[in-house]
Amino acid sequence: MKAVPVRAAAPLSPGSLVRVRSQVRGRPLYFAGGFKRPGDRRYVLRLLPGTMMRVLEEKTDKFAHVKILSPKKIAGRVVWVRIRWLEAVE
Repeated sequence: MKAVPVRAAAPLSPGSLVRVRSQVRGRPLYFAGGFKRPGDRRYVLRLLPGTMMRVLEEKTDKFAHVKILSPKKIAGRVVWVRIRWLEAVE
């Protein structure tokens, strides 16, 4: 198996734009979970790759509080997402 370089997590500062990655550690990411609180076992939303979000705060080293911008169906919702599932948008 070929080694895949690990990409760093997105630089998260409040107000920055991020999106859900399509791959994590060389494996496909089919969806990211949006949680009510960091560390919850159940997720309330399935966020597909490419979902755009704005960072509100980075509370812990593993989770970020984000506001969803797209798709329109779930835009405006505020959830917690794992940082490793996110990538910065230039």
